Amino acid sequence: MCDIDDILSRIDHLEIYSRYLDLEKRGSEYVAISPFSGTDTNASFTITESNWLWYDFSFGSGGGVLDFLRRIEKCSFQDALKILCESIGEDVENVSKRLEVLKELRRFQQAQKTTKPSQKAKPIDQNIMSKYDWNEDKLRTWYNEGISWEIMRKYNVRYDVVSDAICFPIVSNDGVLVNVKKRNLSPEATAKYIYCVGWCGAGDDILFNLYRRRAEIKKKNEILVFESEKAVLMCESAGITNSVALATSHLSAARGRVLAELGVNVVFCLDREIQPWLDKSIQSLKRFVRVEYLFDKENLLKDKQAPCDAGWQTFWKLYNDRKALR
Repeated sequence: MCDIDDILSRIDHLEIYSRYLDLEKRGSEYVAISPFSGTDTNASFTITESNWLWYDFSFGSGGGVLDFLRRIEKCSFQDALKILCESIGEDVENVSKRLEVLKELRRFQQAQKTTKPSQKAKPIDQNIMSKYDWNEDKLRTWYNEGISWEIMRKYNVRYDVVSDAICFPIVSNDGVLVNVKKRNLSPEATAKYIYCVGWCGAGDDILFNLYRRRAEIKKKNEILVFESEKAVLMCESAGITNSVALATSHLSAARGRVLAELGVNVVFCLDREIQPWLDKSIQSLKRFVRVEYLFDKENLLKDKQAPCDAGWQTFWKLYNDRKALR
């Protein structure tokens, strides 16, 4: 998603200013005769090279390049923005639309913060995974479900002999180890999944795998959102590199904000029984990005199956038949 700072970071400020001014370099500044005062003869117009801000001592005013263009062209903000966009080959209408989305997103974020602050994860011992084992006999359960040994090693999947569970690290969206999640193997276990430091310890803004795959997601302009981390590991094993997991069946407001800020198309690939169109946070998300979902109209999946659990042929059929959230 593009904003004013992005545009300003990409333009050639000197070239823009030089269209209107006969500039002379003096140390860390550029100087010129004021274009706004008909009586200036002493080069009282200055531009600071470090930030490209200008000040006109004869006129008693200053600002940035947008302010300069609005004054010298006697034009609106939109027209000044168009001049900058054209200088870098951007379509001003697309930029304006994205700016409106950003404004709406920031208003939404502020409203969310005042009603319910997100649960932020706290770092844990960064060497905690060293106490768990690589045990192929126990990990074969996931291997047989389509997760390769290579991906299990890459994502540091291990076995906890004490609790008889497959375990894997939970990393925050900025790459900090904040929890360990365990998949109980014992049929007598009271819970299928447990967290090392408690249910809320993972943080409600974390999207599993986003830290690893953010660049790939931005490049593809699409993010596949699954319910479970296991589904993401299955995707990685199949060469799908733009998937993340919610680690739950619903979208928290905090995760919704993260998805909105990414600014890419969002495709929800949730378990069969989940109805994403009824999720209020998902409905809110469509205000900022395109939202789609996989819909099993032909009953190809069993209850509690993720779209990838029935094989990749089934997954791609569901993906190709996905629906846009209205």
